[in-house]
Amino acid sequence: MGLLVLSILAVLVIGSLFRRLWALTLAMLMYPLEQSLQGSVDQFRAFPPLANYIVAAVVGLAAIRAVFAMQRPFFGYFTRDWFVTVGIFAWSAVSLVWTPSMPQAGDLVREGVPYFILFVLAAPILIDGVDDLLELSSLIMVFGGLVALTIIINPEFNIKSGRLGLMLTSTVRSSPLAIGELGGTLLIVSSLFRSPAAGVVLKLARPVAFVCGAALALYSGSRGQLLFGAAFALAFYPVARPVRSIASYAATAIGVVLVGGTLVLLSQLLLEGDMLRRWQGDVLSAGVQVRQLNTLDLFRAFAANPVAWIFGLGWNAFSSITDASTEPYSHSLLVDLLAELGLPALIAFLIFAVDVFRGSISLFREWSADEQRRAAITVVMALALYQFLLVNKQGYLWGAGLSFLHWLIIVRVRARTGTAGALPDG
Repeated sequence: MGLLVLSILAVLVIGSLFRRLWALTLAMLMYPLEQSLQGSVDQFRAFPPLANYIVAAVVGLAAIRAVFAMQRPFFGYFTRDWFVTVGIFAWSAVSLVWTPSMPQAGDLVREGVPYFILFVLAAPILIDGVDDLLELSSLIMVFGGLVALTIIINPEFNIKSGRLGLMLTSTVRSSPLAIGELGGTLLIVSSLFRSPAAGVVLKLARPVAFVCGAALALYSGSRGQLLFGAAFALAFYPVARPVRSIASYAATAIGVVLVGGTLVLLSQLLLEGDMLRRWQGDVLSAGVQVRQLNTLDLFRAFAANPVAWIFGLGWNAFSSITDASTEPYSHSLLVDLLAELGLPALIAFLIFAVDVFRGSISLFREWSADEQRRAAITVVMALALYQFLLVNKQGYLWGAGLSFLHWLIIVRVRARTGTAGALPDG
């Protein structure tokens, strides 16, 4: 098992030395690949940051190489949305001056800085234009499927309290959220990916990625990842395929039914015991109630302090304010932006979100007649929305670097893609 996982890492690292999209794929798969390595290779379990250091070094080298090899590399990089993103993170660091949650807030910022550098500063420059999206989708599907398979067949990963994970130490267990997130990602990519000229490897990888993704999402016990992944796989399936005739429409409808039916069948086969218990009504409502109480506690403190409407309560103020739970953050990026960083920060992020949405629609309209590009753009749109819902279900700002990467990819591709699929003149 260790040899297999190391081989996946080695292939991605070597490929990244020659092709920037392989490095971008490595960054996007970092979290689940890290867990697979820790579950298979003693050195990675003994020194948990090792995989992160390797990914950071590879992506950093690939980014430097891209700057010198790419035509006008910073066109579409220093956009309004990039400055908004950097500004939000910088403001959260400034707010440490008045946050009531020091030193916990400071620890979260320090832990998040390397991921900010990786996902916000380095990785976005690895994407060039719309033609890269098809290759990126195929790489995520192939290597994501392989990583998922290594987790599923590895006996070191076991189910505890209805959630798949790995015991890193006698008391520390890996996060099932990253595993579930990969599962949802694979559901989306494998369902929406389309390339009539795909070779044998891609044709085999697609069903493997779908089944492994569904299994991971189910076994991880990550309800949001499974629900969002399945919902977007179904909802965007007709969007990814142009309807030119009744036969084409019928084929698309059948595809939706098959995707949905397969997910239902797998859920019936795989869910049992504690995993099934997590989907019962009382457990679901309890989880929702905790999130609501978290939000209400933070909003009450925010509303009672008019100065906070502009400057915010301070990054991670939630952990000092709430009595609803022992959670270290509210699990909702939008809530944190408003209450902890202030109304201007939330407005800036919403402007960013609107730009991402408009960029997605613009790309889709421009390439809707192109079968392969249409599907690739749909994949990225679905993944961006998937990340948006996840970060408002379980996330926090300094842990949302991967989500911002998805959104910045759309902004960059839109900026760099002219009507002919290349850099605009000028």
